[in-house]
Amino acid sequence: MQRNSKIISRLTALWALSEAGLGGIMHALQSPFTGLFVGGFAILLVTLIAYFSDNRWETIIRSLLIVMIIKLAVSPHSPPTAYLAVTFQAIMAGAIYSKLRINMWSTMLLGVVTLVESAIQKLLVLWLIYGNSIWKAIDQFGDYITAKMSFMAGLVSSLVLISVYLWIYAIIGIVLGFLIYDMILYLEYNKGNVQYQIKAI
Repeated sequence: MQRNSKIISRLTALWALSEAGLGGIMHALQSPFTGLFVGGFAILLVTLIAYFSDNRWETIIRSLLIVMIIKLAVSPHSPPTAYLAVTFQAIMAGAIYSKLRINMWSTMLLGVVTLVESAIQKLLVLWLIYGNSIWKAIDQFGDYITAKMSFMAGLVSSLVLISVYLWIYAIIGIVLGFLIYDMILYLEYNKGNVQYQIKAI
């Protein structure tokens, strides 16, 4: 139990470092694929936290609070949507892993849901928070994607560009979920071998 607590603490610290460091830098650079890199790494770490935890809900939420505090202190320039994204990822991980346990389907489901949510978050904010009509929000979202992916803007319509953008996130979510589960299987297979364990020193 003590070993797992130390492992969870280290994973939480790594999660916070990713959100505050990598996330802050990519938000500052306004990268169109911030959600893929930061969100994907967060999904991996949250899954590992859930794997080493006895009480997944409580542990994930506790880790989330620590990450949010550190992110706010270290990277105050991150937009509010960044905090919404990391909160959504943690809540979905807690819900999915509490109900479905950690298996190939649950990790793939978490990957798809969280990455697609990250991709459409601006659309949801424009629609639900700013009160724009869904069609106006879609138009503004299309302009946003076109600006972010200007290297493809002249080749296809904004609707096709949105579809490509969302499919990229969804497919990577599936692949990421599969790879994460493969890592979990690797940990399970080598659980008794100290050489392959995450050491809590």
